[in-house]
Amino acid sequence: MTRVVVIGAGVAGCAAAVAAAIAGAEVILFEASQHVGGVAAQGEHRTICGLAPIDADHPELLEPAVQPWLTEIATGQPWRQGRVWLWPTSAEALQRGCRQRLTAAGVQVYTGVHVDALEVIDDAVVTVAAGKQRWHGDAWIDASGGSTVARLLTAAIRPAQAWGAWRAEVAIEVEPGLSARRRLLAQIATALAVPVATALVPLTPGRWQFSLDVPLATSAAQAAAWVDQAMAAVGGRVIQGACQVARRDDGGWAGDLSAEELFLTPERGWSWAAWPVEAHGAEGVTWRWPEVARHGIPHAATKPSIGEKNGAVIGRGMPVAADAIAALRVIGTQLGLGTAVGTALGAGGKSARRDPDVALPST
Repeated sequence: MTRVVVIGAGVAGCAAAVAAAIAGAEVILFEASQHVGGVAAQGEHRTICGLAPIDADHPELLEPAVQPWLTEIATGQPWRQGRVWLWPTSAEALQRGCRQRLTAAGVQVYTGVHVDALEVIDDAVVTVAAGKQRWHGDAWIDASGGSTVARLLTAAIRPAQAWGAWRAEVAIEVEPGLSARRRLLAQIATALAVPVATALVPLTPGRWQFSLDVPLATSAAQAAAWVDQAMAAVGGRVIQGACQVARRDDGGWAGDLSAEELFLTPERGWSWAAWPVEAHGAEGVTWRWPEVARHGIPHAATKPSIGEKNGAVIGRGMPVAADAIAALRVIGTQLGLGTAVGTALGAGGKSARRDPDVALPST
């Protein structure tokens, strides 16, 4: 039986692990934190986008294979907000749903475990994790959201960068209907007069999640000041200050595949649908949608320079440029990408391992 080692239990990693297990592989999933769900859960995501085409009349899934995920992580029916179809969710639903799908697929999950070493020898992978245990496998997937595997394999790493997405919880009175919400956001944009894209997602009556997409490297103090300024302009009150969606970014696999190359290169890799390129400014969020409605991801977006025969990189650590990451980081897109990569690697590989798993000697 093929064994696949997945590092990182965010949305992409969980989707890859489940898909590999469904494809018939034995799967081991390592997560450095104590929780699954990754950035989506940490950042208190309240909606899932990237599942249906922009401007679609009804929420037909771009990738039908992700339907089982919606059963677990969506908390209600989808609705259309502007040009985009959204499914409601919560941090609790994301974590619970990931856990349930991993358990049902038989994935071995180790949380609170840092991977200390990884060797790619021929087409075999050896992973050493905390707890003085060594596992042998046939394929690996780096879904750590950074440069975990690149560092272990001494591969080139791109510099770390701040992630420009923040969330805050606020109390504000908003009239019913999306048009009233848009007017409120326009009022906020006028008051801020800076390149910040904002959104309001309802939580409970009178309470909202206020989201800001800001320039990279924006400090916590600046994000908090913008939240305060926005609420002052519309008579709102800050309940919980600005929280950065991605708290951990240690770089990633070196690469500069741009959004243009990602979408427009005729080379096709694993089949899945991509989110359009996003541009964030004071006027809001705009999209640039390529002429072709469905896209394959070039192998350069997921295949590293080391271990490419039996490994893949998905999530925020992919070897792509910032504009491409902006188009890939939505939950729906990562569910599709993780599922495609997990299926491909889970169905291949060697039929037997040469060595048993062993406990490393104490030091």
